[in-house]
Amino acid sequence: MPDQRYRTHNWVALGLLITFGSLSSTSWGQCQVNELSKFIASEVATFDAFGGSISMSGFVAVIGTEGDDAPGMNSTGAAYIYRYDPMTAQWNQEAKLVASDAASWDEFGTAVAVDGDFAVVGANQIGNIGPGAAYVFRYDPDTGQWNEQVKLTASDAESKDEFGHAVAIDGDRIVVGAFRGDDFCPGNPNCDSGAAYVFRYDPDTSGWSEEAKLTASDAAFLDAFGNSVSISGDVIIIGAEYANDACPEDLFCNSGAAYIYRFDPKTEQWNEQTKLTADDAATKDIFGYVVSINEQGIAVICAAQFNNAGVGKAYVFQYDAKGESWHQQAKLTASDALTGDQLGVSVTMAGDVIALGMRSPTLFGGTGFGAAYLYQEPLGGWTNSTETAKLTPSDAQVNDSFGIAVSIDDGIALIGAFEDNDAGALSGSVYFFGGLSDCNTNGELDLCDIADGFSSDENNNGIPDECEPPPCPWDLDGSNDVGVKDLLILLGVWGPCPPKGDCSADFDGSGDVGVKDLLILLGVWGSCP
Repeated sequence: MPDQRYRTHNWVALGLLITFGSLSSTSWGQCQVNELSKFIASEVATFDAFGGSISMSGFVAVIGTEGDDAPGMNSTGAAYIYRYDPMTAQWNQEAKLVASDAASWDEFGTAVAVDGDFAVVGANQIGNIGPGAAYVFRYDPDTGQWNEQVKLTASDAESKDEFGHAVAIDGDRIVVGAFRGDDFCPGNPNCDSGAAYVFRYDPDTSGWSEEAKLTASDAAFLDAFGNSVSISGDVIIIGAEYANDACPEDLFCNSGAAYIYRFDPKTEQWNEQTKLTADDAATKDIFGYVVSINEQGIAVICAAQFNNAGVGKAYVFQYDAKGESWHQQAKLTASDALTGDQLGVSVTMAGDVIALGMRSPTLFGGTGFGAAYLYQEPLGGWTNSTETAKLTPSDAQVNDSFGIAVSIDDGIALIGAFEDNDAGALSGSVYFFGGLSDCNTNGELDLCDIADGFSSDENNNGIPDECEPPPCPWDLDGSNDVGVKDLLILLGVWGPCPPKGDCSADFDGSGDVGVKDLLILLGVWGSCP
């Protein structure tokens, strides 16, 4: 699922007044960078696991905290909304989301997704063996509040389905995975063949309704179809991490698979298009552990190798519209990976950049610190791709699980470390990185241009000097002052930003031009500095 919507100018997304941490080139040619800042939510406490799931859309991020305890209850869960202020380069907490019917062990926040004004939060209810649910919240720009809109459940919900373990949203559709569904062997509560559900939004009624239930055409016992989901437009990808294609005679082979579904507007049906497996699939790879798909017809499928203490890897597939087929283009690995690192426990895409999380737990032989790796599509396509940058925390501690969740958009990244101990054992934290764009279009990320000396950064704000933003972004008419003409331009584009095109009057990065932007403009009225 592409997690970017309503983009503003690149220079705004990169942020003003950003000061980078230490940057250096590593021995294998990638650039390495520490975070710009680190934050935890105001109410985070021991065992909350803040940062276990993250999703960004523009300047809005939703961060899951599945271990949060409501008064008198355990692990009800929560999710926090943060909004990025490009003027200060800070993420500010905007809201704490909780379920209206929260109960102990719901683990609300185990999965999150956001697109525009909608946020989806999964509650797989793993502790109280309920069927699971997903909650939809909508932002009201008039009040500045996020309000629970609806609770989504499966039409054929059963106990232990773990509906809500994975969620994705794009536009007017939501996909929810229920990887422990038992369609393949009804009546067997341990079948876990899995399923995924598609919900569609009706703007006339402001309601969401179940549009389809998806299951694999070759579903099998313990496939866990629906453990991961992603959607972009009329295409959905669903992981089945325990499928056994590489060794079908072994019930616990767990090589994994992923399925592509495409919507047919003529029949209004979602049809299974293909099943994807790795060209070097092997036992315990868990291909399909996490998946991501974008509007350019690129799918990334991770094989985290969680069960065999492997290093982990990810595969890039591209859609051939003429042949209506998907082809493996690349296999992404980390050049400094060690046994037990588990590259590919999380994945996200934005533009031509892919980010992969590496948890590296000591339990499986890893170093325990974790990392995230960036890959940028070369001019010749993904076939020749190698890692571009490695993101690490400046205060890394063993078993922080840095990299357990990643999300990137508009040149910035958030990385979760849900076992960090800053606010108590396993309280969790989130790290913020910048410079992930290529403002001078030279094929290298901005942070690498600066680190390698290709670009200067005299004011040390993380933006190459040749890409510096205009000194007075509120001067919309270019007259060197902020006045009536600028006010009229802002009023003329009042409302939601277009999916593509200019939205330079969205000063606060909210995805629409509104009261806050008007107040910002009035606050800088007069001659430009």
